[in-house]
Amino acid sequence: GTVSNDTEAPSVPAALDATPSPGSITVDWLDNASEEAVAVYRVYRGTAADFGSASIVWAGRASAYTDFYAAPGVGFRYWVTAVDRSNNESAPAGPT
Repeated sequence: GTVSNDTEAPSVPAALDATPSPGSITVDWLDNASEEAVAVYRVYRGTAADFGSASIVWAGRASAYTDFYAAPGVGFRYWVTAVDRSNNESAPAGPT
């Protein structure tokens, strides 16, 4: 048989939101529930509104991440992507 290579990226995660609290910031988004192929979500953090300058701070299956390293007074911006089992990454949701 033939092996089909999955080259289609997952949908951009929806409803991205960041909620600050003393000592942390919680980043939350909706699951890409209709996409069984999503392996992990990646959370990126940066100090500018430019996704290219952000770096990955977390990857996992949950649809929320709490950043305990967010320094007070630093205006962090967050983006979230979905990555499938073939390592195709969605466009980023964000910044928030």
